[in-house]
Formats: sequence, C-alpha cells, structure tokens
Amino acid sequence: MKKFVAVYVLLFFCVLGTHVPGQTESFYAEGYVAENDKILHIKDSIAVWNAEDEELKVYFYPFKLTAEDIKKVSGGHPGFIAYGKPSPDESKWQWCPFGAISIKFGEEVKDRKLETITWINCILYGLTKKNHTMNINRNGQEARDSFDTFVITSAKNQDVLEVSTKGEYASFSGGSKYSWDLKARTKIFAK
Repeated sequence: MKKFVAVYVLLFFCVLGTHVPGQTESFYAEGYVAENDKILHIKDSIAVWNAEDEELKVYFYPFKLTAEDIKKVSGGHPGFIAYGKPSPDESKWQWCPFGAISIKFGEEVKDRKLETITWINCILYGLTKKNHTMNINRNGQEARDSFDTFVITSAKNQDVLEVSTKGEYASFSGGSKYSWDLKARTKIFAK
C-alpha cells in the first residue's frame, strides 16, 4: 500500500509540473490554421472577454504559454504575446504567426452561448507574410454553423470556454485558400 501511495504522489507531482502556468491539466488547445500548404499547428490558447466592446476573442498560438505570457493578457495585449517568439517553422515563416477568433453575441450579451452568436471574425495573423492579417467574417447562422462546440461554464469565479470550430475560405484574388480546425478548453480572462 505504501508503494502505491508513493507512486501515486510521485505521478501527481510529475503531472502537476507539466501544465501551463495559470491553467490546469484539463485545459488544452489543438488543431491548425492554414493558408494553402502553410499549416500552423496550434499548441495553446487563451480567451479574453472585452466587456466594453461586448466581444469574446479566442487566441490560438503555435507555442505553449508561459507565466509571463499570461501576465500580458491581464495587461490587455494578448495579441502581442506572439511578437518576438521564435518561428514555429523557419522554412515557412521568419516570424511567429498565430490565429484568433472574435465573437459577438446578440442583445442578451450576458447569455453567451452558441444560439446567441451573431458574428465571428476568424483572424489569421502572419500566415501570408509578416504583419499581414487575413479576416474571415461570418454572420448569423453561418457564424453559428462554424462551431461544433461552444460552451461557457463558470466555477470558482472563473469562466471557462470549450470551443471547437472549423471552416474554410477561398480568397477572391490571389488564389489562396484559408482554413482552420481548432479545439480548445481555456480560461476566459477579462480585458
């Protein structure tokens, strides 16, 4: 029995040491954003609620967030977390691209759920070239249909988002095809 308890305690501390600062083992992010054959694999995410604009923005990064990155969120600049980070694939980018999804809700903003989503903007930063932003907007039912899962729960004064979204878009000029397939469970921070 003592061996079992010792192994259990050792495993508990090993697992505890592998989580993202500020998040627990039950939080994750996976999937990709892409432009043609340039695929950016996602390793972490964070969500930010901007009460002033009544907008939820979910950021998807190709790296694991650090404690310092989490501090930048409370400073109101989660998009800047990727700036200065190394390229996830230097054969495709000499900078660090990332993705985000902005989400707006209907009149009852306090009731943030799939049925009340009125607009989304899938934002692809730096996939095409440095500092280039591709915005893919969807309204109404088309916006809601972009999600397989969209659930916000609250526990211990902390909102948590579980999201699964995918879509694609062919540009009218340049022949580029953009796509995303993203899944995450992340804390929602206030801006």
